[in-house]
Amino acid sequence: LLVEPTPAVDGAFSGRLGVRGGWQELTAIRGRLELSELALTYQDRQIRNLQPVIAEVGDGVLDVESLFLGSPQTGGELFVGGTVGLTAEDPPLELRLQTSLAAVWLEPLLPDFQISGAFDALATVRGTATAPKINGQGEVRKGQVIVPGFPHSLEDASAIVFFYPEQVVLHQLRGRVAGGSVQATGRLAMPRTTDQPLDYELQAVARNLNLRYPEGWTVRGGAEISLRAPSGDGGRELAGTVTLDRAFYLQDVPVGLFQVIQGTLQRQRLALQETEEELAKTQLSLSIQGDEALRVRNNVADLSGDISLTLQGTLARPVIFGQVEVVPGGTLLFRDTEYEVERGLLTFSNPTRIDPVIDLVATTEVDNYDVSLQLSGTLDRLKASVEDPPEVQAERRETEGDNTTDSD
Repeated sequence: LLVEPTPAVDGAFSGRLGVRGGWQELTAIRGRLELSELALTYQDRQIRNLQPVIAEVGDGVLDVESLFLGSPQTGGELFVGGTVGLTAEDPPLELRLQTSLAAVWLEPLLPDFQISGAFDALATVRGTATAPKINGQGEVRKGQVIVPGFPHSLEDASAIVFFYPEQVVLHQLRGRVAGGSVQATGRLAMPRTTDQPLDYELQAVARNLNLRYPEGWTVRGGAEISLRAPSGDGGRELAGTVTLDRAFYLQDVPVGLFQVIQGTLQRQRLALQETEEELAKTQLSLSIQGDEALRVRNNVADLSGDISLTLQGTLARPVIFGQVEVVPGGTLLFRDTEYEVERGLLTFSNPTRIDPVIDLVATTEVDNYDVSLQLSGTLDRLKASVEDPPEVQAERRETEGDNTTDSD
């Protein structure tokens, strides 16, 4: 009997095995296995039997009388009992499962995430090996998930999960993120074949979040979002509403206003050039709203504004529609001169890329005259002009006319 080695698995066992019958006919084999010691190591995690392992073979059926395992490191436990058919092409199952496992056992499946907490479950498994039918219930306790590249983690998570033959239902998930709360429900249809696309749906509600994301921003607000992946082409849709109470940008920048506007939006646009297949299959339909939510306070601007945007397209190539309107009365610094905003509007209407049309007018006073600053156009053709008041322009024309007369 040749057995392929399993990577990262090692162990030892001791006990008794008795077998009688011939290998030509499995139904004629009779056997009994009793292990007093069973020790396994999987990726530096240890598993040991908590009571003797007992199993019998007879009439083409493997009957597991006792399989009770535990992890000394995490305190987790797993009990399995019941029968597995040995003679059918698709073996029938009649198993009972009870487990209390530490969430760290999921880390090999999600190597980039840090996971802690516990998962308890009680279930029966019937049907066949290729089409198991699970009935039972699970519970997540004191969960924590740290996502790479994201400054906040999911804390104190708890959830109830129901297992049905046709689907798995997330009845209730609660947790804390960024000083706020998150709740979620969902379902996952059990695939009938291994190549069938997943059919799932998840709804999440977040309240009173205080996010330090994206870099340089502090965002406060909530969201109601759904993620759906109906069976079919393997695509999915992310939809919902994000409500912003505040979106602060307080970080000083070593450049002028013109470069800030152009550089910030230009970086976001260039980031869309790389496309991944999974991201391209995720359609977006998100509304982002925030009355007087925008706040920019740094060395070049002191502005506030309203946000009314719609995020469409895909995760690989998102497209923004809508407006960001600057509230009159704010100030900005342009060429070492402070201006007061009279009108400011960013209009997103390009269906192929994130490229807003900018329309901003601000004024200042120089030597008792009002001077106007205008920014207009798109990122590729953004124009800045400073205009003197009509009185100064008339005086300049008169001066130029006098100079012309003198030269004649």
